This record gives sequence, C-alpha cells and structure tokens, in this order.
Amino acid sequence: MMLLLSLFILFLIGLFTVNIFWTKENIFNHIGLKACIAFGIGSGITSIIYFFQTLFYKISITNVIVSEIFILLILAAILFYKKPIFKVSKETCKVESGKILNIFIPTSFYLTAISSFLSFVIFSLKSPHGNWDAWTIWNLHARFIYRLSGHVVDFFRNCPDWAHPDYPLLIPAAISRFNQYSGHEQLFSAILVAGLFAFGLVFLLVTSISALKTKNQGYLAGMVMLSTFVFIQQAATQCADIPIAFFFLATLVLLCLKDKFKNNSLLILAGITAGLSAWCKNEGLLFIISIFLAHFAVILAKNGFKTAAREVLLIFSGLFPVLILLLYIKFQLFPPNDIFANRGISDYLSKITNPARYAEIFSQLLINIKYYFCRLTGIPLLAVYALLAGINIKEEHKTDINTVLITLCLMLAGYLGIYVITPHNLYWHLSTSLYRLLLQLWPGFILLYFMIVKTPEENFKNS
Repeated sequence: MMLLLSLFILFLIGLFTVNIFWTKENIFNHIGLKACIAFGIGSGITSIIYFFQTLFYKISITNVIVSEIFILLILAAILFYKKPIFKVSKETCKVESGKILNIFIPTSFYLTAISSFLSFVIFSLKSPHGNWDAWTIWNLHARFIYRLSGHVVDFFRNCPDWAHPDYPLLIPAAISRFNQYSGHEQLFSAILVAGLFAFGLVFLLVTSISALKTKNQGYLAGMVMLSTFVFIQQAATQCADIPIAFFFLATLVLLCLKDKFKNNSLLILAGITAGLSAWCKNEGLLFIISIFLAHFAVILAKNGFKTAAREVLLIFSGLFPVLILLLYIKFQLFPPNDIFANRGISDYLSKITNPARYAEIFSQLLINIKYYFCRLTGIPLLAVYALLAGINIKEEHKTDINTVLITLCLMLAGYLGIYVITPHNLYWHLSTSLYRLLLQLWPGFILLYFMIVKTPEENFKNS
C-alpha cells in the first residue's frame, strides 16, 4: 500500500510539473504522452528531494511524505493558478483511414508488449539482484543511502574505486526512496525502478510519435524498441542505461513537440529532462553539451542568432536548478571520475596520436552494431521497410529532424572520443560498455527514423 502511495505522489509531482509548462491547452490533452514524461520528471524530482534529506539528517517515512506533499501542494497551487483544468478539447493525434491497419498494428504492439513484460519478469526472477554493475554500483549505493541517512557523505568519501563513488544518484536514490516507503530493504524496489523506466521509455516512444506522426507509426516504433535484441535483457540488469535513454528520448521529444504545439515553454521541460539525464548517469553531461550545440546551430541557421539564443536560454533555465545541485555534489562530495583523475597531458596525447586505437574502436563499433542491432527487427529490416514505404520529410519536421540527428551524431562522436583517451584496457572497455552506450542512443534513432519514413496510412491510401 505504501509503495502505491509513493508511486502516486511521484506521478502527481511529475504531472503537475509537466502541465505547468505545457501551456496553451488543457491538462487532460495528450495525457498518455504527458504521463510518460511525468513519470521521468517525478522520479528525478523525488530522488533529488530524498537524497538531499539523507545528507543532513536521519530521515523517516514521515519526513519523506511531508516534504513531498509540501512540494506537491506548491506545484498544485501554481498549476491551478495558471490554467483551467476541466475543459477538455480534442486530441491532435492523427487517426488515419485504414480499418485493417488500425486493428492489426495496435494488436501486434500490445502482444509484443505483453511478451516483453513476461520476458522482463523471467529475467528478473532469474537474477533478482541484477548484474555485476547493479551489485557493485547502483544497488550498493542505494543500500548505503538507505542505511546511512544523515551520514551518506561518509560512505561516498570512503567508497572504494571499484564501486564508482562519482556516479550520479537518481537510480540509487529512487530505489532507496521506495525502500523507505516500504519500511525495509527489498529486491522488488530495484526491479520496479528498472521495469518502470524500460516500459515507460517504450510508451514514451509510442505516444510521442503518435503525436508527431500517427498512432500506427507510434505503435510500430514501440514494437521496434521492444524487439531490439538486448533491450529487455539490459533493462532487467537494473543498471542506469535504460533510464538515461529515457531522459535522452524525453528531451528530444520535447524539443520536437515545441514546434508542433508552438509552445516555447516546452523548452524549459526539455532542460529539466536534460538535467535529469546528468543526475542519472555521467553521460548526461555530454548530452547537455550536445543538445545545446545542436539546437543552437539549427535554430541559428533557420531563425537567426536572437531566436537561437532565446531558445537556448529557455532550455538552460530548466536545466539550471538540477545542474547546480549536480555540480555541488560532484565538486564537494564525490571524488573525480576514474577516466580523468590523476592524468597528465602526455598520457592523453599518447592515446590520441595512436592510430591503432581508432582502428580497434571502429572495428568494435561495427561488431556491436551487427550483433546487437541487426537481429530480429533490427537495422536491416528497418532499411527494407524504408525502401518499401518510402521517405517523406515534411517541412514542419525538418528543424526537429536536424536537431535530433546532430545531437545523436555529437553523442556518438563523444562516446567514441572517450574510448580514444580511456586509461583502461581498450578492448575490455569497449567489450563491456559500447553496446550499452549504443542502446542509450537507440530510442533517439528510432524517433528520427519514424519521423522520416512514410506512415502505414500513407502507403495504404496509395496502394
């Protein structure tokens, strides 16, 4: 019962936050899409509130509930002051002709979703503690946050290097918060967090592409994500790669929706989700830089410097509170990251100027793409579908497509650049992490793909 209460409060905090900035329409419009984004934002906000409480005093369930309800009441007051909530207008999600498609495609998606959920349950029952990284990093951090509230800093300052004390804490704090509501540590909390982010990501893909294109296009995107060879298995490991993929996708989606709804306030929400990606995993810092550069460059080319600067400032206004908290933790509480700690310029130069490293990186990149993303409904099938269906880049989507494409390319370049300078054994580092980094970007590539390819309804009409 208390666990349900924790989910309810988390969801309301996220939903109220989303609707404060999702102006110009009723809060019930696009409720599925808003709910997906609200889950991520609510998880981020509640994890931040919970963790900062543990820094200063020994907390109890009463402390947690009172603080979260206080935040919830503030958000509710702002929301109810800003806009009416009971007048429901029509959804703008397109439902095209073609009765067979409107039955077959959704049914196929839900059958795939049920099958994937059962697979997730089986993986979780088989390995309820997750994988090695979950034991030694994410769940370990969650355990000590729960046990040492009031003395959490002592753990991170004395944590062994193999437990990566510099890693961000959205996932550990979210798990620990669920344990706090339950009254004891339990394996189910980590499984719940992993499952919610995995299937939240899938439904975010479905609802966002439904809003941007058509519902059937959204269902197809969801099936592609669920059918990705490593997705469900990686979700069940209880690591942070799927959650950070959620925040990457949410940020890109909000940037696209800004143009669709002519609502610049969504840029503030995009800043919040970008900031939460950095609160989730270190790769989020690279994502923040990439999203700023990509969005500024695209808007500069289209609308000029003044508009580009204004939109980037709106994104930064959403990012700023999370970024300040993150920088405080990183520079005041946590040790340096293992990739950059205690290294000189000569070490970096020796790696950057070694051509063998580049050859090995690109070799492993091709191997990972072939093994993890060319199986089942992978890249070859998507390529065939694009050839059969055709490409249709609408004028209204060109800005969004360019922003998403540049962001993903910058992220991929940044990931490969880290491998060039890594102090670790290059083969080990590539073999243990590259597929996970590619999986982080994969939902963004699916979003990009379905914004470009023709919808089933368009082909149905032409046949």
